[in-house]
Amino acid sequence: MAFKTSLTAVVAVALMALSIGVFLATSMAHEGIKITNAYAITSGSNAKSVAIFMDIENHAAVNDRLIGVASDTAMRVGLHEHKSLGDGVMKMQEVVGGIGILANGSIAMARGGYHVMMMGLKNPLVEGKTFELTLTFEKAGTLTLTVPVGQNNASNTTHQMDGEDHMKMND
Repeated sequence: MAFKTSLTAVVAVALMALSIGVFLATSMAHEGIKITNAYAITSGSNAKSVAIFMDIENHAAVNDRLIGVASDTAMRVGLHEHKSLGDGVMKMQEVVGGIGILANGSIAMARGGYHVMMMGLKNPLVEGKTFELTLTFEKAGTLTLTVPVGQNNASNTTHQMDGEDHMKMND
């Protein structure tokens, strides 16, 4: 009888650990930073680059800044943004100095704005695949997450920005 009770306890602990792992796979949190709705879009199996989007929440009491991105999946990985040149013309450019996230604030890395760009893909990233992406924050440190590839895995979510101008934030 004691063996059966011990086995039941072991199974219960294993199921709890598994359910915690499933929760962590859908959203990642580290040192006050929470990443949700991460996904990558690609132009197909011949694409040489991929854009990655996500929502980043800073639950810490201090401002932070996303200062780096890395992945073994591509030869070059960087932070980019789309800037309007007027008359409906957009230009993609690299972000210099990182992306500021206010204390208790959030940003949406979305189409037409901030995003992670991976160039020189080592292997095709097609819909349904996943890859590892490491984000480096000035204060929170590094956070590695698994990013799914799809057309828009976050299409049913809503994210509101806090209305601050993140480009002018210096601390």
